[in-house]
Amino acid sequence: MDHTKNEQLDRMFNLRGLAFFGGITSPGAFGNLIALSQIRYGYKGSLYPISPKRGEIAGHKIYKSLDKVEGPVDLASQWGLDLPRFSNRTRGNLRQYFPTPCNSMANPLDTGSPVVPVETMQASIKEIALNEPIDVVVVILLLRPLELEVRTFMEMAGMGAPLPGAYLEQLLDVLTEIKQETGKDIAVVMENRAGRQEELDVEETHRRMRDNYQAQGFPVFHKDTKGTKNGN
Repeated sequence: MDHTKNEQLDRMFNLRGLAFFGGITSPGAFGNLIALSQIRYGYKGSLYPISPKRGEIAGHKIYKSLDKVEGPVDLASQWGLDLPRFSNRTRGNLRQYFPTPCNSMANPLDTGSPVVPVETMQASIKEIALNEPIDVVVVILLLRPLELEVRTFMEMAGMGAPLPGAYLEQLLDVLTEIKQETGKDIAVVMENRAGRQEELDVEETHRRMRDNYQAQGFPVFHKDTKGTKNGN
């Protein structure tokens, strides 16, 4: 019998230590639930939550990094969202759509403006979805600039103001096409910071378009901390 393989199998089924990363920010966070479920179902080994946050989970000390753990670790798992840096090629291609300074072509992509033409959104999202090893694209939209500031600017310039939700409707068609073409999942954050009485129509547009996006299979979140939270 190969004692080395036997020892490896024994460690797989009888873990001495389990380290887990991510989801440790609040009592209801996913990493906390994992720890509690391990305890509830009779795990006898040591649990080592890893996070920059200090403190403990269900009596288990939180370690800043894996190399700070004192005991043996036979398995390490990660929960949460990982943001791989875009390749040089992708960053170079994105730069042609966003040539101005003070923005970032890394991951996440920072366009430098809350209002980006739908055609530019289409080209940049497709560039990322087709050429980067990612599982999901998260599109963050600030509704107040899209729905109020653009409308005000066009009215001041003597131009016809767009109908409420017109931009979001165009973008929905674009995202549906990209999802079908690339096979990548796309989540959308619609953050509405229009809180004054005279801005209530933005919330109405927000709710209507949220329902439309969800009907087409796009998860919609109201804050970027919900759509992109990695739990660390």
